[in-house]
Amino acid sequence: MRKKLSFAVVAVMCLMLVHPGGAHSAEEGQPITFTIVTQPPGTGPYGFGITLAKFMNEALPAGSTVNVIPRGGSMANPTTLDMGNADVGNSAGTATVWAWEGFADVYADYGPHKNIRRVTMGNVTVNYLMMMARREYVTRTGNDTLEKILNAKEMPRIAIKPPGSDVPPLFITMLRNMGKELDDYRKAGRLIQIQPAQIGEMMRDGRVDVYFESVPLNHPAVTEIALTNDLYFIPVPPEAVEGLTKIGSQPIVLKAGSYRGLDQDYPTASTGNNFLAGKDVPEWAVYLFTKAMHERKDEFIDENPPADTWDPEADIELNHLNPVPLHPGAERYFKEIGWIK
Repeated sequence: MRKKLSFAVVAVMCLMLVHPGGAHSAEEGQPITFTIVTQPPGTGPYGFGITLAKFMNEALPAGSTVNVIPRGGSMANPTTLDMGNADVGNSAGTATVWAWEGFADVYADYGPHKNIRRVTMGNVTVNYLMMMARREYVTRTGNDTLEKILNAKEMPRIAIKPPGSDVPPLFITMLRNMGKELDDYRKAGRLIQIQPAQIGEMMRDGRVDVYFESVPLNHPAVTEIALTNDLYFIPVPPEAVEGLTKIGSQPIVLKAGSYRGLDQDYPTASTGNNFLAGKDVPEWAVYLFTKAMHERKDEFIDENPPADTWDPEADIELNHLNPVPLHPGAERYFKEIGWIK
């Protein structure tokens, strides 16, 4: 029996009062309420949700209602879907695997999420793990590598996103690969968990030394932080990348010049954003969602530039790497167009 909920799940509790039963009992051709859970306004996934809501308003039977709930996150959204409190939603690729398997650092009190199903075969975006420090901090301390930063006599002030994002578990994993624990920084009062929109100002004021993030190219908050701060991109050690690949990440290189201050190619690890559905959402509804998303891909990308690297046909080769099954509605569409047998 599942008992108390972990920190990543608390954010979904309010959705229990919002979702009105959705599409779960609807017959094909009947009006439904279809709910998409995203992330807060200002994030890439929120934009995805708005575009997909437009597509579904046009694809669903007349009289249907499409709701976008901008309250989730990469870690919370799989739980929302697993509980049946939304129909579809986004999640980081790593978070999808963690939820399915019940990754102890996030879902220890909830357990494996066996009621989620994939809608996309791969990731709609590519997210790059980055570590950025104020150049003044690096120059003053000489701490120009992750090893030096983590072993500094005076702990740096580190900023990451709040619980609900996939960033804290990624950071926990990376720290453990380097022999450190996140709680050490929290107990010392050197861990700051806030939204990216606040981090730029805190770095300019000298209240944050190091910023750990995982976002796609051209992310507005990171772009603003790089343009308004003199940043040093801390190299990601190979052992940290290797450790992250064991939990669903992939090695990748962020090209020099991708952000102001990034003067050379930056080997790192990647994750990305994929889409999930609850297993009890009717096949026909998820089929329409998958069909609209893929057949209107160019329009989707035009309205959501972070998705401009999305190549769904190429994702066929990645399909077998994810343990989460495809939703029957998505599977029906991919078989119909000949991408899978």
